[in-house]
Amino acid sequence: MEKAIELLDHSIKSVEQIAYELGFESKSYFLKTFKRFYGLSPKTFKYKDKVSL
Repeated sequence: MEKAIELLDHSIKSVEQIAYELGFESKSYFLKTFKRFYGLSPKTFKYKDKVSL
């Protein structure tokens, strides 16, 4: 899952592209696994620092 964090932080790839690159056969399984590890969705993680108030 560390590689997922790296790709989400430093890549313009979509969450779906990252999931398949990491060997997940389905996007939904990647989403569930990521959320179980980190407590938030990959999309939320990817954009967490890009949202300005």
